[in-house]
Amino acid sequence: GQSYTDVRVHGDRMIYGGIDPGKKGAIARLDGHHIDAIEMPSTVKEVLDALQILGDADLVAVEKPIYPAMIGIKNATTIALNYGVLLAGLTKIAVPFVQISPVKWKKSLDLSRDKDLSRQRATELFPDQAHLWKYKRQDGIAEAALLSWWAKQTDFRRSE
Repeated sequence: GQSYTDVRVHGDRMIYGGIDPGKKGAIARLDGHHIDAIEMPSTVKEVLDALQILGDADLVAVEKPIYPAMIGIKNATTIALNYGVLLAGLTKIAVPFVQISPVKWKKSLDLSRDKDLSRQRATELFPDQAHLWKYKRQDGIAEAALLSWWAKQTDFRRSE
């Protein structure tokens, strides 16, 4: 099951976040039906600075990393370090988060590994922000936006 690191509710307006932690990933913030997003920065300081966009979030969904068999020790170490920085950063700014496997959240949105399908679904949900993931290389932004949507849909505290 999912474990929430904290429970915090303020007013009727709920703000959600989604993080695709990959090198080509992103950090997204969902306020109502509006998405703001930042492509995943490349340094620890930049990642910690970028997380400030989620400072008022009620819940953030963070995609758990996967480690393919042929990834190599150096790449696996880099992924693990980056993931740890994200979780530590969210903890430091006291933002509740849930960790979710890519298979689980994508299945709940009828998605697969197909990044174009993720971009298409994000466009369906957020047509006004479709410019954020217009290009194939921006699929991490689309997936971070979808993770924020997933967080909203699965948040048991939601009053809507």
